[in-house]
Amino acid sequence: MLYEDYTDFGRAFITEFNNVYLERLARGLKSHGAVIAPFLGDVERTRDEVMSKDWTIEEWRQVSQVPALLVISKNFDDFSPRSDPWVIFHFGEEQYGSSAGLAELDKTLKAIAASVGDSDSSHQTLYQIARNITNERPDLGLAFSLQPNIFGFSIDLIKAGSYLRDLIQDRRRPVGRKPGAQGS
Repeated sequence: MLYEDYTDFGRAFITEFNNVYLERLARGLKSHGAVIAPFLGDVERTRDEVMSKDWTIEEWRQVSQVPALLVISKNFDDFSPRSDPWVIFHFGEEQYGSSAGLAELDKTLKAIAASVGDSDSSHQTLYQIARNITNERPDLGLAFSLQPNIFGFSIDLIKAGSYLRDLIQDRRRPVGRKPGAQGS
């Protein structure tokens, strides 16, 4: 998790988010992943460590938008944004600063946990879902090519929350195919 703690919203969001929503996300992931969040006093140092990775200028701009959830597939010390897939999910005060907004965020985080923990081998990975979102709906996020067939993604949960949940939760169709569409 990436935060800023120098605003009233930032401090309140960290407390609420860590105590309720991140704990739910961590439990939902079970043994399929880990949630790492900084202690309140380490927010800026943790953010600095993330920002010190080898991001391009545009990636750096995306990663610097907080609060956000950075999803990676390996230990952070070994992670390189140049060679490892990553997704950053943005959410902010305008959408998630209210009770209704936090309920929406909770639904989206539950869908993310379900995607990661799904044992169905035909189910799309979170990275594949992010790739399809940015291909189909470039207004909802950005894709960054890292190496052939390896991408980083920036997804705006303010805009993409329900669309992302629909893609994750609809296991009867391939990601990106509209209901009722013909094809194999």
